[in-house]
Amino acid sequence: MSLDPAAEALNALVDQFSQRSAFVRELIQNSLDAGSGRVELHVAERDDALIVSVRDDGEGMTLEIIQNYLLVLFSSSKERDRTRIGKFGVGFASVFSLRPERVIVDTGRDGKFYRVIFDAERHYTLAELDEPVEGTLVTLEVPKRDDAPAALAQELLDAAQHWCRYARAEVITSAEVKGLSRPPARVQAPFAVESPVTVLIEEPGFRAVMGYWHEAKAPVGFFNRGLTLLESVEDVVPGVTFKVEASALEHTLTRDNVVRDRRFAEVIERLRALAAGPLRDRWLTELRAVNKSGPAERHAALLRLAVADLRRLPEDEALLATADGGRVSLRAIKPGFTQRNEPSLWAEGPSPVVEALHAAGQLVLAGPAERRPELALGRLMGRGTPAEVHGLYWRPRLLAEHPVTQAAAKFGASLGQDAVVVAASFTGGGDALRDRVATRQRQPGRLSRHGEEESRGALVVNLDHPLVARLLVLPPEIGGPALWSLARRAVGDRAPSAQALLQRLAGEVTP
Repeated sequence: MSLDPAAEALNALVDQFSQRSAFVRELIQNSLDAGSGRVELHVAERDDALIVSVRDDGEGMTLEIIQNYLLVLFSSSKERDRTRIGKFGVGFASVFSLRPERVIVDTGRDGKFYRVIFDAERHYTLAELDEPVEGTLVTLEVPKRDDAPAALAQELLDAAQHWCRYARAEVITSAEVKGLSRPPARVQAPFAVESPVTVLIEEPGFRAVMGYWHEAKAPVGFFNRGLTLLESVEDVVPGVTFKVEASALEHTLTRDNVVRDRRFAEVIERLRALAAGPLRDRWLTELRAVNKSGPAERHAALLRLAVADLRRLPEDEALLATADGGRVSLRAIKPGFTQRNEPSLWAEGPSPVVEALHAAGQLVLAGPAERRPELALGRLMGRGTPAEVHGLYWRPRLLAEHPVTQAAAKFGASLGQDAVVVAASFTGGGDALRDRVATRQRQPGRLSRHGEEESRGALVVNLDHPLVARLLVLPPEIGGPALWSLARRAVGDRAPSAQALLQRLAGEVTP
């Protein structure tokens, strides 16, 4: 048998709420609309039921309000009041989403007090009370079903925290059920967003906190009188994360979105103006300050906020970090600006390779990508996939001659070979030199690309290598020949075997 139209409409209203705990938000919203300064949610347990109560100290309801608005679908005293967000007058229906056995409403005003009792079939009785009632008390008697009382109670407390954490009034929650005991505590949270730099604007009927985000889509939140309308990740203001509380905002009939009408558009336009004005000013001020003297981590965090929108960053101001500790502008990393039209090059810090590239007019940005934003900015400027310089170039750092390297050169000269042996450090010199004992270069210490190693030229010896370091502590007349042989073999040349070398050394050092 089908229900009558009114019953079907009521069922539809109950079923519209995607979460059964949504009634917590609706009842608290109604309390705030009634001028309440304090709202209390309490969950208790009886032998056969869970008792959920929401009590406020608001203005209460007269008999006329009860009859004409509480008990009549789609009728609301809030229809013309833009300061009240329960416009559709359907929020109270959400109390039936828990399928309670009874819902009791105690309220009153002007010395008259009333009780409305709804049964499981949503029929109601209305009676006048002898005892006074302060504000309004809504009580749900929910039969124990499959849900553990503690789990359901926790769900309701969490719902109050989620939907009402920014409410201007005191919202107090508590619970006393088997497995969950929570003393009265205020629902609250700081009205803030996650961003390295934020601004807060507070005016009558409007409050917004906002910060730059590193992607176009950012976490956003819409609120009215501190109650959550919608939280999502969107690009309504590209690259800006915000929370905005405005009397112009309303939630949809289905309570799953914010009404995107002309008034909504006006709020968004205002947020865009704030992002382009006060927020950008604050960001640039802090970026410039830390750019001169500040932690590298803070500089990177602030600069990363330019990735979502390059227009935020002044093009000619030196704000990007280079690997040698300097700074360059956004314009400087444009293709064709430097002598070498390479992809963006990066390094973790100074090195012989970085020094040579900078001397040649090639920028090397600070990296790597997971720690520095310059590489993403270079890619956005059309410089291609960033490349780590030490995987492309190599260059030994020349050192002062050592007695053992001098002895090695003398020993080679005595054989008519390799009269030039150069001392160097390969640390930070590039992947091609990693773990190498020696290399050859016609111009020792020059910058080379991978694959450009030479078969002729000076023996450039890595004094940092463990084997070389062991030879450096020997007497030069012994360490020098050994180093010459080791270096020759390292570059692929023929050199005396260990036995032949020992025999030669024995002849030279014997008195």
